[in-house]
Amino acid sequence: MIEKVYQINLAAAGASVRSALRQLEYMIASIRAVGGAVVKFYHGGEDSGELRTAVRRRIRRFKNNGEIAFFIPGEQFGPSDATSAYLVEKYPFVARDPEYGRGEDDYVVVCIPQQVP
Repeated sequence: MIEKVYQINLAAAGASVRSALRQLEYMIASIRAVGGAVVKFYHGGEDSGELRTAVRRRIRRFKNNGEIAFFIPGEQFGPSDATSAYLVEKYPFVARDPEYGRGEDDYVVVCIPQQVP
């Protein structure tokens, strides 16, 4: 695994909810196939409503289906969150992310494990 948090903007260029969810699904499957990673999926803040809700709902489904290890909403991504602390313990480079501890709600951090054959 490369030591950086990848960033994928699902809200780019006014993407529709449907196309953003397709991109999310494709990226998670692709990343799992090549070895896993820590990824920040940008979906826009509360003002982006439908996209934000749909992305977070789909990510919860991925978690419930075992397709991702865990996720951290941007507003919780920081040293006071237990899941964030675990992520930093496992991947120390995460603490160098410029948004770590800033409490922004326009993204979700996802830990995607390698796909087991």
